[in-house]
Amino acid sequence: MGTYTGPRPFVADLGAGFAGRLPEGAELRNPGSAADFTRLERARAMFVENCIDR
Repeated sequence: MGTYTGPRPFVADLGAGFAGRLPEGAELRNPGSAADFTRLERARAMFVENCIDR
């Protein structure tokens, strides 16, 4: 709806020219296209790999 929802986590791979924000549940359940799903999954995987303490 265009309203401010607060800060959102994001990831970036400047060498590959990729930047994306961590997708929310609704985005993953209903991506606009197969390419959108791939982009969202890449951002999610990068976040899990680099931003979560294990």
